[in-house]
Amino acid sequence: MTIQSVASISIPQLAGPGASSAPKAQPVEKFAQALGAEVQKVNETLISADTTVNQLVESQGANIHETMIALDKADIAVRLTNKIGQKLVQAYKEISQMQV
Repeated sequence: MTIQSVASISIPQLAGPGASSAPKAQPVEKFAQALGAEVQKVNETLISADTTVNQLVESQGANIHETMIALDKADIAVRLTNKIGQKLVQAYKEISQMQV
């Protein structure tokens, strides 16, 4: 009986059904673009809330109800963005601690 060395064993690439050998778009780039778009939306929400507050202060037609709704939307958007960032960092830490 002969023992084969580990270095000579080849591991085949796993491919799902219908997988092709054509290069696919980088998922990291898609994720970064999606994340950037969502951060831009949060920024626009903050700018909108700031504009509404300025209009209220300068008595340019904004009422207190619209201002409070805009501020609450901005607050929720910032808290959600913060929570998503925390979850991403937590996921990265878990993945980096995995043993291969």
